[in-house]
Amino acid sequence: MLISCCLAPSANGQSLGNGTKTILLSEDFEGGVLPTGWSNDFGAATYGWLFGTDLSSAFWNIPPHTTYACANDDSCNCDMINVNLTTPSFNNSVAGAVLEFDYLSYSSSDVSEVQISIDGGINYTTLETLTGSGGAWIDDYTIDLSSYLSSDVRIRFHYSDAGGWAWGFCIDNVEISSPGGDDLAVTGIRSIAERVFHLSINSRLKEMSVQPDLLIEPHAISGFGYFNLKHAEKLFEIGYKNAIKILGECL
Repeated sequence: MLISCCLAPSANGQSLGNGTKTILLSEDFEGGVLPTGWSNDFGAATYGWLFGTDLSSAFWNIPPHTTYACANDDSCNCDMINVNLTTPSFNNSVAGAVLEFDYLSYSSSDVSEVQISIDGGINYTTLETLTGSGGAWIDDYTIDLSSYLSSDVRIRFHYSDAGGWAWGFCIDNVEISSPGGDDLAVTGIRSIAERVFHLSINSRLKEMSVQPDLLIEPHAISGFGYFNLKHAEKLFEIGYKNAIKILGECL
């Protein structure tokens, strides 16, 4: 399989291809308070999500990460079984949208989920249950939103201590974007498998332009069923090393 590529730096940091990346939502929490339009619901807990530069507690040292949002069960030592930080509504009518954020979820005893609603916040579906990061921040975590098309979408960061005394869940630098019209993630896509594979490549080629002259056929990966970016990551290991090698040589 041959893929040729030509790289060109982005002029303004908002391009993922020859088309312009559209920012649907962006929040870095640098205001230090609940952002306008976001909701902080914490049920029976004493408090919910907090915002600051140092939200560490007696038994949980949170590494620095500018200003961030955090549900700290260690500090609260309360009933944090249903604590939610929810974005404002945004329009996700164009295929190819991506959610990207930084997070810290100490262990598997912390239930840290990313959920989505396409009906204005009435019903939510879990996109991913995040794995514990062992006390370290995981930056630029990416989730494909292209299967959830709606003009009234919300993302909810859900935390639960599962009824115990746990640690917590922190997030930062939330961005939801849609690629440009001729971006690799949406050019000539003929299946969800192919789209997600291209999207995964895109996440490694930020602010660069890649023009494939041969699209990857999805038949070799049709056995995966439902696709997300974790599955796409696996493709790097099993089926497309030549393509990735060629792409890598362009970096």
